[in-house]
Amino acid sequence: MDNFSDSELLHHIKEGDEEALRVLLTRHYDTVFRFAFKYCLSKEDAEDVAQEALMKITRNIMDFSLHANVKFTTFLFRVMANTARDHHKKNNTRIKYEKKFASEMIFENSQQNGNPGHILQAIKKLPPKQYEAVNLVYSQGFSHSEAAEIIGVAVTTVSWRIFMAKKVLRKTLRQYNIVLLFIMWMSRDG
Repeated sequence: MDNFSDSELLHHIKEGDEEALRVLLTRHYDTVFRFAFKYCLSKEDAEDVAQEALMKITRNIMDFSLHANVKFTTFLFRVMANTARDHHKKNNTRIKYEKKFASEMIFENSQQNGNPGHILQAIKKLPPKQYEAVNLVYSQGFSHSEAAEIIGVAVTTVSWRIFMAKKVLRKTLRQYNIVLLFIMWMSRDG
């Protein structure tokens, strides 16, 4: 069966041949994974997307028409693209809720310290990488080295992102006359 074309394998699959399905999916797995990796830029996410795409292909293979002028690879790429897009949306939604939770935690902490919440508003406007570093170190309580391991960057990169975030926040918060409170808040752990 390894020598069969995709069309021949699809014909056997429609007749209920599970081995033909295994051969077809095995043949295209590397393509699926490479596509997912280029889309996700993470091995773990790419593995998840590839597995989900292959499950969708398995569930919908019987609906794929052999008589249409559509190649199997076109069907394959359509499923992969939709799966990667869905994963990206789901991941962004998860990140959005994590950021909202972290922001609420920062807001609660700032309210307890008498801060009117301008720090929270300024932090929300940071670039994503700076926000991530500030969130991990100041809201979640991780050290710079722990945050670096979580993000997958060097410790100096985390330190630089926090340095740049502090610089931006000092400038932003000057207008609220709360720079001193901000500096005390930011330097309590880092």
